[in-house]
Amino acid sequence: MAQAPACELPTEVRRSSAMTTYDFRTYHVRSINAASAEERAAINQELKDLYASLPAAEQDNFNRQLQTFLTREVGRLKSDYEAIKGSE
Repeated sequence: MAQAPACELPTEVRRSSAMTTYDFRTYHVRSINAASAEERAAINQELKDLYASLPAAEQDNFNRQLQTFLTREVGRLKSDYEAIKGSE
């Protein structure tokens, strides 16, 4: 019996035997370096489309990883800001 072709995942997504890992940093850097608001919107749409394509259980995993990434980024930015502000 022939198997259905595997779903193509973006390079920002890595699947291991236990859990899928999402590389939000790659999306973040691409968005920062976007040449226009339209390009940034297209990158955001990629993430929304990826999320919509996931089964409910995997959406929970995606949300947990996204929250972890955002928490770390905000903490890093706050630390960077405080270091710059303190050196003035």
